[in-house]
Amino acid sequence: MDIGQLRHQITVLRLGSTQDEIGQPIESWTTFARPWARVRHDSATEGEKAGALKSVVRCEIRTRYRTDVTAADRITHKSKTYRITGVRPNEMNLEWTDFDCELIE
Repeated sequence: MDIGQLRHQITVLRLGSTQDEIGQPIESWTTFARPWARVRHDSATEGEKAGALKSVVRCEIRTRYRTDVTAADRITHKSKTYRITGVRPNEMNLEWTDFDCELIE
């Protein structure tokens, strides 16, 4: 993998739980990691859902090989938040991991 392609710093968010002042649990997304990545937008499709037109923006995000990020996490890049829909690690030579993502609106 050409390391020069990893020129975008992303933020991996993980859902965590804290407590408020009276001890009630509060779930929030917190920063888990800030790796360098290649971000490539693959496609945008439109469909109708509940009578309204909806656009789905998909992208592929590649980082160095890692096993600690799952589809339960989220990724932010340039003030946009993406839902991880698939994790594809390169198991052959352990160089990179691709994340299939959809833009959250």
